[in-house]
Amino acid sequence: CELNNKRLRKKRYNLVTFNQVLEHVVSPERFLNQVNYLVKDDGCIIFAVPYLYGLIPRILRTKWYGLGYGQHLNFFSKESTRILLNRSGFDLVELKILSVDYAHPKFPPMLNAIANFIMYSLVSLGLGDNLFIVAKKSSGVKK
Repeated sequence: CELNNKRLRKKRYNLVTFNQVLEHVVSPERFLNQVNYLVKDDGCIIFAVPYLYGLIPRILRTKWYGLGYGQHLNFFSKESTRILLNRSGFDLVELKILSVDYAHPKFPPMLNAIANFIMYSLVSLGLGDNLFIVAKKSSGVKK
């Protein structure tokens, strides 16, 4: 994924968001450096990535959606996310462990209720399967 679109790079933004993207790019650090270029001084980024160390991935192992079909090139821990942000010129503001919604419109209502209960319980215990990150552009790239 390249962010070298000339029209996009003509402006600077207060906020850049990307959801479930970073795990798909060949070089997350290069991607974040490109995002850093787009973000104004004191601007922020908000993004989410799958979290391999949550309870559901640990239980489901190879059946977990995040490991399926070789679609994810990268996996992130809380610490690797902090390091990556720092190396790309961002300071971590907030990191939360959340979860994707496992309910489905075609599931029976009772099954969705159970899925939602499990999801909210795991999130409240910090055992979700996604990292939600808010970071602010730092005054200089730290290497």
